[in-house]
Order: sequence, then structure tokens, then C-alpha cells
Amino acid sequence: MTEVDHRPGLNVWRVALVLTLLPAVLGVERWAYWMSRGVLFMHLRDIGVARESVGTIMTGQVLANTLLVVLGGVVAVAAGPVLPLIAGVALSVLGYALIAASDGTAMVWIGMAVLGLGQGLAKPAFFAVAAAELAHPREQLRALAFVLLYAVLNASALTSSTVAGVVTARMGATAVFVTAAGAAAIGAVLAVGLGVAWFFTRRGTADAPSPLFTGRVLWGALGLIALAAPYVAQLTLVSSLSFDAAASGSLSWLTMINPVSVILGSCLVMAVLVVLHLRQVELPALLVVAAGLCLAGLSAVPLMLARTSVWAAAASEGTLGLAEVLVGPFAMARVIGDVPRRFQALVMSAWFLVSGGVPVLVSFFSRRFPRAEIFLLAAAALGVFVLGAVLLFTAKALSRWLYEPARADS
Repeated sequence: MTEVDHRPGLNVWRVALVLTLLPAVLGVERWAYWMSRGVLFMHLRDIGVARESVGTIMTGQVLANTLLVVLGGVVAVAAGPVLPLIAGVALSVLGYALIAASDGTAMVWIGMAVLGLGQGLAKPAFFAVAAAELAHPREQLRALAFVLLYAVLNASALTSSTVAGVVTARMGATAVFVTAAGAAAIGAVLAVGLGVAWFFTRRGTADAPSPLFTGRVLWGALGLIALAAPYVAQLTLVSSLSFDAAASGSLSWLTMINPVSVILGSCLVMAVLVVLHLRQVELPALLVVAAGLCLAGLSAVPLMLARTSVWAAAASEGTLGLAEVLVGPFAMARVIGDVPRRFQALVMSAWFLVSGGVPVLVSFFSRRFPRAEIFLLAAAALGVFVLGAVLLFTAKALSRWLYEPARADS
């Protein structure tokens, strides 16, 4: 018995390109989005949008961001991930500009529609581009790329709120959308540069077929997407209960704990991954996800024991941030990493559909039954811990079954 070796060669220039330009595009694009999202309510109020319309517009924004990622995945099936990425960031620029220039409800709806379309096209494409050149057996490098992107996401979230507050205080909420349009325009220019460089560094020959069983890889992806549901529910509930526990004076620093924890944890994990790669030590991503799920489940304990304590909330947020580094990027890298390249963005869309839809459902339930929120957190945390424990004991066997290369008789 000999292993069928169809492993694609590593395009070093292309990988360097992805790890340099892609985080920059993602960082400014997400920075613009989160900065504008935080002041949308004030902007709508300032331009005289009726109160009943404000809620409808903001609900529409959430639904568009949740559902339109599917469109982005479908477009990428036909066009590949780079063109939707460029088009998505460019449409976001137009969306911010239209919202900034709006003087009534109709123009706001048009701007929100354009922005939602841009977000839907770009979000799954970011991660599909990151995974495209790091197919089997480069699991460590792929995880490193996704941890880097995850750290950039949190750095953008951490800094955007501060900038939005300063700009709003000095020039008003409308100026934030102008700033967001400018930042996204920088991202669009970088995305075009990424696309041009991507074209010139493409392979001269067709990619070799994957040595893995596509059906098994897809089952593994679907399983991880399903695991994301209780995990994301717990993230949402911890954030909500931490907000309730915080007093007005402590809210500003409490909201910084989670992203700072993620950023510091990401730096540590990236260093470990580099060492493992250089020493050619294999660390199954499923094992890392399992450990992260167990840690995530335990992170809810301080908040459940002292629901109104700001220090308990800080402990839960900090621990959960470390768990996020182990779960989010490693699971995403494993979800799409070995799926056929044509369908990577579409599978990533399914991940975003779950991670975007679950918070909407949890928030709806929490508003209807606020007293049940702590019990829902306990159920979600217990479920996450149990799933993590089960995966911890089965990760190696599952990794062999799902991701062991196909073999054939010599």
C-alpha cells in the first residue's frame, strides 16, 4: 500500500501576499463597519428618521448581514473569492457614502442595501482567500493565517469604538460614516492590489486534486458548523450578562477585556504554531478546538456564580477571549481548509449564517424572557463543555478518519 501523493506545491510568494495584504484589507474594512455600526442609531435620529422606522432599519441591517453572506458564497462558486472580495469592499464604500449623504428614510434604505450587499460578498471571501493556497497537509500554516485574521478582527473592533466616539463628539455621527467610507476606500485600493498580485502569481498549471476524501471533509465541516451554534449562543449570552453587570463607570474598560485577551492570546498561539511548523510537529486542529470548547464552557462559571459582579464579568470575558482564539480560527480553518477550492467561500457562508443567526435568535429570546437568560447561559455553557469533552477524546480518531489522505494499492 502506498500513499497517493497529490499534494499541491506551496506558492511562497502567494502565501506571503495573503498574509500581508489580506489582514490589512480585513482590518480597515471591519474597522469601518464597526465604527459606523456603533453610531447608526444616532445618525438616523440626527437626520430626522421616525422612531418606528429606526428599529426597522436596524433590524434590516442585522438580517442583511446575516443572510447575504450566502449570496457571497454562491458568487464565489462561479467567480472565485478574489472578485467578490474586491466588489464587496467597493460596494461598502458606496454604502457608507450614501448613508452619510442621506437626508431621509428612503436614501438610508438604499445605502443600507448597498452596504449589506457589499458585506455579504466580502465576508466569506476573506477567509476563502486565506485558505486557498494552504491546502492539505499545511494545517499548521492555515491555522496561523486564520489566527492572524482573528487577531486583526479584534484589533479593529477594539479601536473603532474609541475613534467613533471621538469623531461623533467633535463632528457628529454623520462624520463617522464619511470616515468609514474613507477607510473602506483604502481597503478597496488594497483589495485591488491583492487581486492584481493574485493574478500575476497564479499557477501556470491546474491544481492537483486533493488527496482527501471530499465527502468526509464535508461531513467534518458540517459537524463543526453545527458545533458553532451553542458556542456562539454562549458568546452572545456572556456579552449580554456582562453588560448588565457593568456600571456606567466600568463599562468602558470591561468591553476592552475580551478583545485584548483575544489579541494577546493570538500572539502567543501564533508563536507556538511557528515553532511547531519549524519542528514539523503536527497538532490536530480538532484537538485545539476541543480544548477551546472546554475552556469556553468553564468561562461562564464566574458570571453564573456572581451575576451582578463586574469582576466576575471581567473573569468570564477574559477567559472566554482565550477560548475564542482556540475555537474560532482553528474551527474556521478546518471548516473550509480542505473543501474543494471552488466551494470554500460557500461553506464559509454557512459558518457565517450560523454565527450571525444564532445571536439574533438568542437576543430575541432574551428580550422576551429576560429572567431566563442566566438559565440559558448555564445550558449553553454545559452543552459547550460536554461537546468539547467528547471532541477531546475523539479528536485524533476523527482527524485520521476525516483528513487522512486516500490510499491506493501500489
